[in-house]
Amino acid sequence: MTAIARRTCTLFVVLCLAACSFVASYDETIDQQITAAVAKVDAWASDIRVAKPASATYAASAKFYQELGLSLDAIEFRTQRYDKNDNTLTQIVLIRRSVERVRAVHESTGIILADEAEAFKRQMHDQFGLLLGWELAKKNRVGGL
Repeated sequence: MTAIARRTCTLFVVLCLAACSFVASYDETIDQQITAAVAKVDAWASDIRVAKPASATYAASAKFYQELGLSLDAIEFRTQRYDKNDNTLTQIVLIRRSVERVRAVHESTGIILADEAEAFKRQMHDQFGLLLGWELAKKNRVGGL
């Protein structure tokens, strides 16, 4: 191995180890909570899509929004128990804002269309996907844990 290759490898290992010290450890419970929250969104959107017009009303969806908010509370609570979790906490704030925007529009109009529910589901998949990806990156970082 050449001196340049050795230095490059050494630098890479040092940077990986340094990066590991700037994020919290992987938490399997957070991983499971994220997955459960996505399942709630999927079930809700599916109910609206599969010819259940009564489920498209805000009154029928109010409990969904409440439960999704409680799921985010639980994820946030657990995330706050660890130092160096700023990226995860920031993503939770962004998800909350998205949920609140859709909830507010749904409440003001009284109904949500199947296409709108599907678009919200895709948005939640993207946002929760980033959150889960961040958590899984912690799991897979150098050294495992």
